[in-house]
Amino acid sequence: MDYLQTVLAAILSIAAMFIITKCIGCRQMSQMSLFDYVNGITIGSIGAELATALPHEILDPLIAMIVYGGISILLAWITNKSRRAAGIINGRPLILLRNGKLIKKSFKKARLDVDEFIMHCRSAGYFDLDQVECVILEANGKLSIMPKSQHRPLTPQDMGLAVEKATLYTAVIMDGIVDWNRLREEGLDQKWLDKQLHAMDINSPKEVFYAAVSEGTLHAFPYAAEKTSG
Repeated sequence: MDYLQTVLAAILSIAAMFIITKCIGCRQMSQMSLFDYVNGITIGSIGAELATALPHEILDPLIAMIVYGGISILLAWITNKSRRAAGIINGRPLILLRNGKLIKKSFKKARLDVDEFIMHCRSAGYFDLDQVECVILEANGKLSIMPKSQHRPLTPQDMGLAVEKATLYTAVIMDGIVDWNRLREEGLDQKWLDKQLHAMDINSPKEVFYAAVSEGTLHAFPYAAEKTSG
């Protein structure tokens, strides 16, 4: 019976964390603020406690999770309504380098030393600071680096070349399974898909590992034929 209670508590914990996470909203790790990061760890820790709690102890960690989730939602609403509040809660970007000069005040405020700064620049592909025009430490701790004009990557516009417009590819077949919702969103149907596949000598979507639609054109990648040893 104790094992059953543990299983049910774990399921409740997972369900609670899933609902709270969906309410808070999903963001990439690189986009999380310091508060988001700490809050996520805290909710996860409380969720783990809930998973192993006794039946009469379940309510306390569940309430704590709801409170943490509610505060996150409230703060997100506040930061969306007030730029001043967003700066206080999430922090503000700091300019670390501008016009070839390191700004000591910003380094001190960010508690960042020059060696660590140079390491991040090298990780971004900039080994020579003379190639850099500006470096900004974003509120999420990520460095945004703007190279000098003469050191930025060459673009077709620089060369006076006309290029085709980039288009969005929508995956409609993955591992032999058709995503009919995405296909309909592109204004297409099964009849069109079958016609396109047959034109490629593909008899069924089950023969396709991956396929995507771009501006009414199907790009399909069938499974590779397995070689038999002999």
